Amino acid sequence: NLGVYAEGSILESQVSGATTHEYRVGINLGFQLTSLQRLNFGYSWEGDAGEAAGTIDDQIHRFDTSWTRQLAENTTFGVQFNQSYLRSRLATSDQDQFELRFVLTHGFAMSGQR
Repeated sequence: NLGVYAEGSILESQVSGATTHEYRVGINLGFQLTSLQRLNFGYSWEGDAGEAAGTIDDQIHRFDTSWTRQLAENTTFGVQFNQSYLRSRLATSDQDQFELRFVLTHGFAMSGQR
């Protein structure tokens, strides 16, 4: 599976009247390894600009990787690794975040008969 998106927004504050610009792009790629296992990769970028739409003040890069395995009809186990990097031209410092998750999901199915 392949997914791609792009978005742009112009926001205006009702209090101060200041205008900001927001941009987002991303790509997601998923592979079905076997009938029970799936591998996903994703990258996204977000940028914020003030009045000058062409000058990005803050930008966030996100990388997501996940592996899932179906254990039963409504039960899956997975591992997710997420990274994000905030880069700023303003007085705030750059920030890096890393996250590792182990996920066990059990759902249910509802069906009705007449």
